[in-house]
Amino acid sequence: MSTPAEQVMATEMPAFTQGIRHFAEDAGEPDSAIQTAVIDESESAISEINDVSVYQTQLAADALRYLTLQVCSSKESGHPGGFASSAFAVTGDMILLPVFEAKNALEEQGYKVRIVSVTNPRRLYRPDDVAWNTVSEADGTFMSDADFDALFDADIMIGVSDGASGSLESVMLRSRAARRDVMCWKRGETTASPQEIMQFNGLSSDAIITRINKLAGG
Repeated sequence: MSTPAEQVMATEMPAFTQGIRHFAEDAGEPDSAIQTAVIDESESAISEINDVSVYQTQLAADALRYLTLQVCSSKESGHPGGFASSAFAVTGDMILLPVFEAKNALEEQGYKVRIVSVTNPRRLYRPDDVAWNTVSEADGTFMSDADFDALFDADIMIGVSDGASGSLESVMLRSRAARRDVMCWKRGETTASPQEIMQFNGLSSDAIITRINKLAGG
């Protein structure tokens, strides 16, 4: 058997690992317990319940639980499967339809995706970006760097708007993402559905997914 995880990790194993053999000390089961599969290729179920069949069933269950933990932890890490984490800054309402559709597909590919709906772009500027202190009714309230980074920090940043790209200027100015881009409305047209008008403007979920993969180098 492989070296138990607790022997190669300095920290104490968390409670959710209890009962999974991969994280436990080597129980020293005999090789005879795994030499022959308890379910033959011609069978669809265990024919006899004994120590060997119970042990192999536990191994299969442990493998599934361990795989689940690995998948969940990799999605949380922000770099699942080697893919970059990505964030969407979105202005508009109907545009959220293809963005959320793209999010679901991207997460199936292994990306960790965050969508932020921008309702007040002005608050996202830095104080020095605008001449707020030169007017009679000065408004100097802007989002702090820490709060901005908490929302928008990602390896890939895509600004998406169902209007002019100018509404995303404040986000693009402050974004620290090495790879970033903007997808915005081009022109109006008469179509039969919101999906068709989005596609006409290059804002379909497929177009968004393609742009993310291109920025990620895929």
